[in-house]
Amino acid sequence: VPGPKPVRSQYELGAFYFPGFPTAEKWQPILNYPNRKPILGWYDESNPECADWQIKWAVEHGINFFMVDWYWCQGNRHLEHWVHNAYGKAKYRKYLKWAIMWANHNPPNTHSADDWRKVTQYWIDNYFNMPEYYRIDGRPAVFIWAPQNVRRDLGGSSEAAKLYAMSQQMAKAAGYPGIYFVAMSSHDNPDRTKELISEGYEAATTYHGFQLAHRRARSDRFPFADLLDTCPELWREAEESARGLLYLPIVDTGWDARPWHGEKSIVAYGRTPELFGKLCRLARQYADQTGKKIIALGPVNEWGEGSYIEPYAEYGFQDLDQLREAFCEPGDWPPNLIPADVGLGPYDLPPVAAKTAWEFNTEGALEGWTASGDVAELTVKDGSLTGRSSGRDPVVQVSGIQVEADCLQRLTFRLRSDRDQRVQVFWATTLAAMSEQMSLGIQAVGDGQFHDYELD
Repeated sequence: VPGPKPVRSQYELGAFYFPGFPTAEKWQPILNYPNRKPILGWYDESNPECADWQIKWAVEHGINFFMVDWYWCQGNRHLEHWVHNAYGKAKYRKYLKWAIMWANHNPPNTHSADDWRKVTQYWIDNYFNMPEYYRIDGRPAVFIWAPQNVRRDLGGSSEAAKLYAMSQQMAKAAGYPGIYFVAMSSHDNPDRTKELISEGYEAATTYHGFQLAHRRARSDRFPFADLLDTCPELWREAEESARGLLYLPIVDTGWDARPWHGEKSIVAYGRTPELFGKLCRLARQYADQTGKKIIALGPVNEWGEGSYIEPYAEYGFQDLDQLREAFCEPGDWPPNLIPADVGLGPYDLPPVAAKTAWEFNTEGALEGWTASGDVAELTVKDGSLTGRSSGRDPVVQVSGIQVEADCLQRLTFRLRSDRDQRVQVFWATTLAAMSEQMSLGIQAVGDGQFHDYELD
């Protein structure tokens, strides 16, 4: 991979990164959306060479660091292949910094003082000592998705504050000047902001910025163009609500989660590079007016949620080019090279072989099944695919079932549930995505015993 040629900017641009695509099975829901195909192909996200391309493209368009979605639940970690295998072994990792964005949307009662000590020690032992780890005010920055979940499990803000103080003490004992905690939510009114400050947070931001446009549309379908009117207002409101915290304005990269959630998804339609560029320039104007130097970008690669600017089939580099024009100093910018230009790639993973039956007879082998909703600890054990509902919309799914519908007319499955509950089965075809119309529901018996169910 040709060496990166970073461009200059007076801003520190940090983009969220979702490490969700290590296997061909994970790409399956995106295959029906060919406009989203990355320039790298349907790639193995744990491949260091792919990470070198991602680093090159990021720094050549003004992005300084990634805030990487990171998962820990009582010591169980997953989706760490990008940090550990791809970025961790990339030739050019020194060019791009990164920080933990702990996606702690864990089930209730999974945060504790003992667990907090362990997770902090893990950061200290494995990440903070990396020269590429991102720092604010000289301290390793840690972004926390749900401060309210910590507070909930500990019984209040004062108890939660003891955990953050513990982390500070542990970091200082390890030779660091402390940790810089950034809240990803809970700063939407002054009272909640006071709680965050008392707990030890110093900054706040969000993963997306379309919330105000969504509310005003009073519909789950609204034009991305509405963000040009609502985002500056959202930034000002957040700045006021988060008074006492450093607010990092968020530049949204879109939302259309139909590959994962079907037609019931929220969709900000009509996103184009030109509209994204206008939003970037509004963010720069806001940053200049308020003296901001750190600006957050929505995800670069949330392909399933429709939030992406990593080069892709429909618009290539145009989103990144708009970002660079908005935030970077004019100059002799490097050309946008792709793997084929230098005889590399393609990086496509082999396609998933079609299956029509799953017996879950290999411990730990999910056989292509994934959790895309409120499901915790999805695994295979004792001959079953098992997990726990952690919210209102638990979803497990599998892709790549390529059969003729008139040859396979019935679906049979064995299910155990601890409560009477309606279970809904969705499907897609080559012509239609998943939707309420493409579903059937059954009433599951909640006696804790396995029952067989059959659908036509």
